[in-house]
Order: sequence, then structure tokens, then C-alpha cells
Amino acid sequence: IGIQTAHLAAERVPGFLDEGGVEGSLYERLRARYGITPLEAHEVYRVALAGEAEAALLEVPAGSPAFVIERTSVDARGPFEFTVSLMRGDRYEIRANLRS
Repeated sequence: IGIQTAHLAAERVPGFLDEGGVEGSLYERLRARYGITPLEAHEVYRVALAGEAEAALLEVPAGSPAFVIERTSVDARGPFEFTVSLMRGDRYEIRANLRS
């Protein structure tokens, strides 16, 4: 239902690209190999239209509505990840609980 692209701080994950692809959980690998444990993340949501390449991957017509989510994740040492997700608008929903 979506395309996620994670950008990692190179100085925090030396040799990451030399290890090949990620199988399983990215966060589990970051925790086990680099001692990175996420503490919080900040997300921004907006709506956009899927371009031709993204639409093909998502199996929707080009120009279909999609959610764009930009997330910055931090651990005790600071930011380590910036992720951009493009999620199908017809299959993704946002739920929130608000309290005063």
C-alpha cells in the first residue's frame, strides 16, 4: 500500500551499505548492529498526487491521491533517520486519539 524511502545518517551507520539489503526490520538491524534505539519520531502528513513511476509501483492510475508522510526519528544521540512514505489514498487511513 505504500513506498517508503529511508535516509540514514551515514556517520551513525558505518558500513551499512556494504552489508547488502535489509531483510526483516530496519529498526531491529539498527538496534542490533549500531545500538540505535528510536525514542521518538516527528511526522508531517500531507496529500499529493502519485506521479507515473510511483503510481506504477502502487498499482493505481497516475494522478491518484496519496498520503505523503515525512518522519524524522531520533534516539538518545539525536536524529538518525529521515523517511518519506507515499501511501495509497484509497487504502491508507490516519487515526488519532485526542485528549485534553
